Amino acid sequence: MKYVAKIIFLLTAILLGYSSYQNLMWAVWGKHNELYEQIAPLGSLVLLISIFIPLRKFRPGAPVALFGNAILGLYFVPAVITAFKQMITGNIKIGLIGWVFFILAITLFLMTFTLAVLVYDKKAK
Repeated sequence: MKYVAKIIFLLTAILLGYSSYQNLMWAVWGKHNELYEQIAPLGSLVLLISIFIPLRKFRPGAPVALFGNAILGLYFVPAVITAFKQMITGNIKIGLIGWVFFILAITLFLMTFTLAVLVYDKKAK
């Protein structure tokens, strides 16, 4: 289970980290970024670090992964809520690739949280 969790953590860190980094780089063209948008790439970095923390057991890295996922959640949850509002009102249209990215990002975010909790649980081995 620990290798599956590490792969999911890696995919989540890359996918959501790239998305949050891309959003942060829009500031170059004048977009105002909120504080939670500025610290979101740090959550991806913390999630990547959590993969490499334990040498023998995975459990010491699980709280770090939860912390990194919480930081990513500061950026990701408001983005999902805003996207749903825009889709319902018809202000935004998403193509097939956008839907795949959107569903994959939500799934990986939730799987990361769930796996980190399961791995940290004392009964899970």
